[in-house]
Amino acid sequence: MDDLNDEWQGRVAAAMQRAAASGRGDVADYLRLRQANDEARETGIAWLLDLFTTIIGAAVRGGAPISAERIDTHRFPHSNGATMVGTRVVFRCGVLTLSVEAGYPRAPGDGFITGGGLAQANIRHFGDAQAGIELSLARSATNELQWHEIRENSRAGIFTRQAALRHIRKFLSAV
Repeated sequence: MDDLNDEWQGRVAAAMQRAAASGRGDVADYLRLRQANDEARETGIAWLLDLFTTIIGAAVRGGAPISAERIDTHRFPHSNGATMVGTRVVFRCGVLTLSVEAGYPRAPGDGFITGGGLAQANIRHFGDAQAGIELSLARSATNELQWHEIRENSRAGIFTRQAALRHIRKFLSAV
């Protein structure tokens, strides 16, 4: 996968150079913005998935009988009607399941994220749909990346490590 990413980065860099050389500064600017947004998306998604994996990993080292499965080519619908492409991590203990999926539209046919979001995510508790939440990754006014909880199609608050811990405690309470 690293070879593919390297190839992609090389092609984007070459396209930016061609655009700049041919006087198409607007295209070069778009490609730079797209590259910056893609890097922000990857960083935000990695943070979210690593957060859950690290905390649950500590529980496993403490004796919790939890297995994890990571799917890196995952597609999922989001409530805004777009299709997200990204990663899903599923934590299982018997029939109990906690899943975290995060991604963003990759192709024009996948749709788009409304409200200035860069990526979308879902946290789901199998058997308890009410406990699940939707998240949207966006930049703050100070340009910081933040995951926001989504309720009734609008941002309801920042998703923090403490919020992740609440989901993990709910999952572990039944273990």
